[in-house]
Amino acid sequence: MMVLAPGESFIASAPGYTGTPEIQEAGRLITITVRVVEENGWTTYPVSNMIQIASSSLTWTTVLDSKKNLVSGDMEFYVRFMKPGFIYSITATDLEGTYAPAFSNPIPVTATGFGNTAIADYLKYGVNTAVRGQGNIHIMDVSVTNPNSGGAQYVFTGITLTAGAASNSVVGNVVITDAAGGTLSVTAWGSSNTVFAPVNLSITPLQQVSIRVYYDILASAPSGAFNSSIASQGDIYLQKLDGTLVYSEPAGAAFPYAAEQINIIETNTNIGFYNYPNPFAAGSGTTTIQYYLNRDSKVSLKIFDLISRKVKVIVDDEQQAGGTLHKYTWDGKNDDGKTVVNGVYYSVIKINGSEQHYTKIVVVK
Repeated sequence: MMVLAPGESFIASAPGYTGTPEIQEAGRLITITVRVVEENGWTTYPVSNMIQIASSSLTWTTVLDSKKNLVSGDMEFYVRFMKPGFIYSITATDLEGTYAPAFSNPIPVTATGFGNTAIADYLKYGVNTAVRGQGNIHIMDVSVTNPNSGGAQYVFTGITLTAGAASNSVVGNVVITDAAGGTLSVTAWGSSNTVFAPVNLSITPLQQVSIRVYYDILASAPSGAFNSSIASQGDIYLQKLDGTLVYSEPAGAAFPYAAEQINIIETNTNIGFYNYPNPFAAGSGTTTIQYYLNRDSKVSLKIFDLISRKVKVIVDDEQQAGGTLHKYTWDGKNDDGKTVVNGVYYSVIKINGSEQHYTKIVVVK
């Protein structure tokens, strides 16, 4: 028989045990012990089964190492219940199906007089490509919530961004704005692989604030891939008004908060004219066709099959601005709205009536 047993600061129901759960503090690390016992003597014995615990509230609970093997007969798991005012419970499940699930008593959670944790989340944006000198590239949004119904006001002081390489040679400035678009800070990244970007936003109890993160690409940026992230909880800086640091827990995706990879492309149209993803599934997916214009130009962009029959007109002799990366989406349908068959197609760009470039598009289903 599998049971949940009292932990360091956790009281749960178990055969042979009766007790009332303690009221837990939001954000506090709580120990959960899962134990396999012999039903008559209630002695612990080891098993090779893999056990998983889960909370009744997945959104507002952080479970550390949710799966463990009970080779010692009992095993400690660790959780944080992040939102006060909720009543939580824990379920332990034997993934091999030998033992019935074990359930904890209800666990009430409250805030302390001085809240000690915050909730963080983020949303990343699909950038994929950029050119040297391109500015105002929206990388991600970061939100922080003060989940306490009373107590301390927090101050969101800033974030640290980390490059995927040992040094940064791609991003010039990091621009932070509030949710309404007002600029909070502009920070030169430099050559280090990390940069601190200040924020300075107050967060009252039960309030959520959000910031937007933008990159300006250096004019000297090398071509190739650039990766970046907010690497850990410690890279979101929060404090109380007395200077005490506040810990942030992820509400959704776990850290690191990774931005989409940025591919720095050449401004030479012959090199920078291509589509992604490639291949792509016509009818159920799309591909993006892109090119960079160094100067104002008249452009035609069309798609042809292998025997040079016109399939789709994307741009028809249109005057377009130079110094700009242009992107268009194709869903695999022809000019009559019908999905094309599998095969190889060619996207052809004609600039100012004479300059012409080609890129191959592969359609699959």
